[in-house]
Amino acid sequence: MSTFQSQLRVFTGFVRSCAAGTHTPGRPTHGASRLPWRRVLIVEFRDEVFASLKALFEDFGVRVDRVEHEAEVSRSVSRSRPDLVLISGSMPEESAWLISAKIHMQLPECKTWLYMPRVPHGSTHWQKFAESAAVIEDGGVMSTLLDKLRCRLRRSAESESSRVNLSVVWPEQTVAAVPA
Repeated sequence: MSTFQSQLRVFTGFVRSCAAGTHTPGRPTHGASRLPWRRVLIVEFRDEVFASLKALFEDFGVRVDRVEHEAEVSRSVSRSRPDLVLISGSMPEESAWLISAKIHMQLPECKTWLYMPRVPHGSTHWQKFAESAAVIEDGGVMSTLLDKLRCRLRRSAESESSRVNLSVVWPEQTVAAVPA
């Protein structure tokens, strides 16, 4: 079975579960519910792109909010305090680099990922200026973007689940360290 056929089978199953009302968004389906982010803000003006990205993040158990216009980003970041902001490099009114820089001025601990059809030459300087954690080149192909994001999310979940919670390993020492 080719990769395309297997992806088509998964997509068909997803569509059937949505049509039957058995798909529950927000419930992790990849066994990767331990992501370092609980809330993601997606800055995207195209409905079909947002719907695909939202479904992907919800499958990993992440709550998703949306901003369609650049002017709404600051208010939404203040209100929802996201852990990660995913920004389209195709926003019509303002550069994704500038949006990312503004977010970091407002909420320094927030990670930003930018996605765009083609990463311009010299983008490493812009990436440093914008303090963006990642720039994802997708060639303008939705399936490429979803595959790259899914891979990043799985790696993040694996690294997060490999961390040791010391309060579980040595609970008596953790309790003893807390002043009475």
